[in-house]
Amino acid sequence: MKEEIKKIMEMNKAGKISDDQMVELLEALKGEDKSSQEEKKNVDVDIDLDFSNNGKGFDIGSIVSNIVNGLGINSDGSNSQTMSKVEIEVNRNISENDINLSKVANIIVDETSHFTDNSINASNVSSFDLIENSNATNNGINATNIKSINLVESTLSDTQFNATKVKNLNLSSSSFIDVQFNAVKVDNCHFENCKLNGLQFNKLKLSNSTFRNLDLSNVEVNLTKIEGREINSNEEFLSLINSSAV
Repeated sequence: MKEEIKKIMEMNKAGKISDDQMVELLEALKGEDKSSQEEKKNVDVDIDLDFSNNGKGFDIGSIVSNIVNGLGINSDGSNSQTMSKVEIEVNRNISENDINLSKVANIIVDETSHFTDNSINASNVSSFDLIENSNATNNGINATNIKSINLVESTLSDTQFNATKVKNLNLSSSSFIDVQFNAVKVDNCHFENCKLNGLQFNKLKLSNSTFRNLDLSNVEVNLTKIEGREINSNEEFLSLINSSAV
C-alpha cells in the first residue's frame, strides 16, 4: 500500500492528477465493501470518510493483505500492520513501522521514548500526544483521521500530513520544524508560545483557530483557508497571526 500512496503523490507532483483527485484516490485505498467486512469480522477498522470510484484501477484486494487483529507495534522496525486494531505501549521507542487501514489507540511519546520513521496510512488515530520534552521525527501521515494532536514542550520535525483530517491540533510551548500540511482539514487549532520553523501550509483549512506568541521562520503558505479566509501568501498569514487571534 505504501507504494500505491507514493505513486499517487508522485502523479500529483508531476501534474498528472489534481489535488482533489489525489485526495479521492487516497481515500479510495481505504475502501472495503460491506461484504468484505462481513467476511472479516475479526478486523476492527473505523474509517469515516466517504469513498469514491475514482480509485478504480487499484486492486484493493491485493493491497489489503496480511490481515491481523489486536497486535501491538514493535520497536525493532519489523512490523507492518494492515486492517488492525493497533495499541502502542507508552515509554517505547517506535520506529520504521507501516500502519495501514487500521484503528490506532492513543500514541503517547514522552522524554523516555521516540516516534521515528513511521508511516500511518488510511487509518483512524485516537490521539497523537508529545509530552515532557519529547521528539517525533521523519514520519508520514496520509489519508488518516486523527481526533487530536497535542504537543506540550515537545518537538515534531520532518513530518508530512497529506490528505488528512484532524479534529483538534494543540501546541503549547512546542516546535514544528520542517513540518508539511498538504490538503489537510483541521477543525480546532490552538498554537501558543511556539516555534514554527520551515512549516509549510498547502491547501490547509483551519477552523476555530488561535495563534499567540509565535516565533516564525521560513514559513510557506499557499491556498490556505483560516475560518473562511483564503491565505495565498506568507505576508497575509503573518498579518493574521500578528493580530494575536485568528
